[in-house]
Amino acid sequence: MITPAVTTRRWVLIGSLALNLFLIGFLAIGFFRHHEDHDRPPRPFYEMMRFMQTDAPGEEGRSAHFLKHMPDQDRDALITLREKHGPALSRAKAETWATRARLRDLMQNGVRDPEQLTAALRQTRDAQTRYFDETNALLLDIAGSLSDEGYKMLAEKRRPEPK
Repeated sequence: MITPAVTTRRWVLIGSLALNLFLIGFLAIGFFRHHEDHDRPPRPFYEMMRFMQTDAPGEEGRSAHFLKHMPDQDRDALITLREKHGPALSRAKAETWATRARLRDLMQNGVRDPEQLTAALRQTRDAQTRYFDETNALLLDIAGSLSDEGYKMLAEKRRPEPK
């Protein structure tokens, strides 16, 4: 005869095994995704924007690896454009984040004064406008500087084919 305590323990054991299998599967997926081929960028445009916004020219790190897949003349053009637009783009992005943080801080401190909130919102909007203007200038220069092949590679949603 099976008692309720035995049945309960049996279901707890089955549930525990199911949870353990789920966690093992989740960790295995993470392990295999970690060891994928990271040599090719999954999003070339995103990688290019990250490369353009890097502060120090010698410290691109992983953000520059998408350049390996670009044609040589496009690689040189992107590096030149980074020198031209990178510092202003980086400053504009940092300013945007800073104004958003100031607005959030005001709200977290319980500030309800319409004048203070309006001024903070205006600063945030102005910073975002400067960032968008810098991004637009960069994109216009990219459109005029890259070859057809390189321009299309940046617009691809899928990974670029290896060279």
